[in-house]
Amino acid sequence: FASRLSTSLDPINLCQGEDAKNCPRPLRDFPSKYRSALPSFPITSCVIEKSMSTFLAAIMCYLHDPKAFKAANKSLNTEMYHGRFCEGKNEFDSFAAATGKKTTHLMTIVRDPLERFISGYVDKCIKEMTNKLGGKHCYGCGRGDIMCFLNEQYKRVMLYSIGELRAGQRNYYDTHFFPQNWYCGFSKALSNYTIIR
Repeated sequence: FASRLSTSLDPINLCQGEDAKNCPRPLRDFPSKYRSALPSFPITSCVIEKSMSTFLAAIMCYLHDPKAFKAANKSLNTEMYHGRFCEGKNEFDSFAAATGKKTTHLMTIVRDPLERFISGYVDKCIKEMTNKLGGKHCYGCGRGDIMCFLNEQYKRVMLYSIGELRAGQRNYYDTHFFPQNWYCGFSKALSNYTIIR
């Protein structure tokens, strides 16, 4: 993969013909997180890590129960993943569980993939000093060795893409770096979403 980065790439033919074997398959199903604004508002969001996920979760929490959110003196700007106000209240691991079969509007936020990768790398491999779920921090690549990390994550993306890595084998970094089009059940429901970029 590193050798591919150093060569002159033709963006028009990227992932076409012979090069297709080097690219992950689109629209794979990866476990997703949903936040519901029900019963207050008929909105359900799919949260994609490193795509304004904490802020989107805070917005959905506020919409879920505005009075309780305000009464607890919470703010959209200060909500963090750990210690969040709506933990366990409006959070679901499937769309069906999030909506309870009620009619709802689906939405998500996506981010430029390169921007998302750089933001994720700085956050997870430079600012954080350990792997929060155990295991080697950034695959043991060392702080600042972005090529080592990129190669290791690329291997995992390709394994998941062809079904050799199962959802139960995913790790902390997969959740933050796998392709955004693998989230939210897009393989079946992409046309049902309002996507904010």
